[in-house]
Amino acid sequence: MLVYYGIFFFFVLVVIFLGYQMIVYYFVRVPYLGTPKERFALIFDYIFKQEKIKKSAKLVDLGCGYGRVLFEAEHRGMKNLTGFELSPLYLWWGKLLSCFYQSRVRLERKNFMQEDLSVYDVIYIFLTSNALPALSVKLKKEAKKGALIIILGQKLPNFSVTKDVVANVKKNIHLYFYKIS
Repeated sequence: MLVYYGIFFFFVLVVIFLGYQMIVYYFVRVPYLGTPKERFALIFDYIFKQEKIKKSAKLVDLGCGYGRVLFEAEHRGMKNLTGFELSPLYLWWGKLLSCFYQSRVRLERKNFMQEDLSVYDVIYIFLTSNALPALSVKLKKEAKKGALIIILGQKLPNFSVTKDVVANVKKNIHLYFYKIS
């Protein structure tokens, strides 16, 4: 009998979680997309070895989820890390992890389209294609000279790719790097 209660409880949790995802998607029009951990080496090797970005550089993750990329950046020595996320659940989970890791990562419940992005040296993006056209216009106006923009999965409209790295050959997934000049 206890097994049936466990299965029922698990089913209820799954339904609640999926319902939450649908509600968040309705309001922000962007589902949660977590950066696979296998991509971290490609991202940070390029940042530090190719671009020679200093560990004191300011990095922002637009739509950071619970901050996995930011925690990895901190683990690799970066200090000025900010993430913007609209989902209260992911933000709460990220802040809980931040306390657990004794992290200095700043996670903020803000719409990055309303934030000043000109203060960041590195801008990381892993969003769906429907968010990129408006973001592209914003970055054209605000990204500072010398800033590095990194996008996983798709090209940023109206920008010239500086470096294209194949992140997954089988699935044809790319990491696109843009240096603002």
